This record gives sequence, structure tokens and C-alpha cells, in this order.
Amino acid sequence: MTGISGHAPRVVVGFDGSGPARKALDWAAQYAARVGAVLEPVYAYGPPSGLVLTPGSLDEEIYREAAQFLEEAVKSTLKESGVQVCPRAVQGRAAPVLLEASEDAELLVVGTRGAGGFPALRLGSVASHCVHHATCPVTVVPAS
Repeated sequence: MTGISGHAPRVVVGFDGSGPARKALDWAAQYAARVGAVLEPVYAYGPPSGLVLTPGSLDEEIYREAAQFLEEAVKSTLKESGVQVCPRAVQGRAAPVLLEASEDAELLVVGTRGAGGFPALRLGSVASHCVHHATCPVTVVPAS
């Protein structure tokens, strides 16, 4: 299966390191392997609480740490998945970052909940926002 431009289709998966995100990443890797897609785990990060970033070395350091976190998490979660993986760390709020990243994707995959928010909710705010606003199909992988 190839995308409109002749490139392999893309499967974007939101990742924040939480248990549900790891399940979503694993599910997305299996799906990508079945359809011959490139897997694109996306980690949306922001500055530490209370910190306002200005252009410069601190911003670059935070990006490097976010990219390293994502790379290590993807390796430990996927092991040998057999799919092409292109992880991306992007500064910003999770829902808008994922929507933009998935604009021309075949599929967007998210977990039911992420690392923040209200644990009692069955569906987190990012998953809900993506389901309602994505321009591609969205799969929400249950936590169990």
C-alpha cells in the first residue's frame, strides 16, 4: 500500500511514556507492519512547569532531552518490530501537535489516557480532541 504521492503510508502515534501510550505504540507498530507503513511516534513536550523559554541553549537542551527520551522509549517498547520508525519530538501541546503531524497520515493512534489529567476519566482530553478533530481515521487503543 502506498500513499497518494507514492511514498509508504504513515501511521502517527502519540507517545508520552505512559502505560496507555506504550500499548498504543505497540498496537500501531503491529498495524504499520501489516500495511507496510512508516511508524511515526510523536512526543509533544513543553518546558518544565513554571519555566518560560527564550530562544537559545536551554530550548535546545530541552529538545535534545525530549528526543532522547522518545528514542529510548521507542527502542525499549518496540524491540524488533520490523517497521521503519521515524520518531519526532515536537514542542507544543499534545492535541494540536498530533493533529498537525497526522494531517496526511493514513491513521492516528492514541492511548485512552496519557500521563496527565484526571485518572478517573475513561478517555483523556487529548484522545477525545483527536477523535473529534483529526483529518484522518483515529484509533484509540484501550488501556487493557
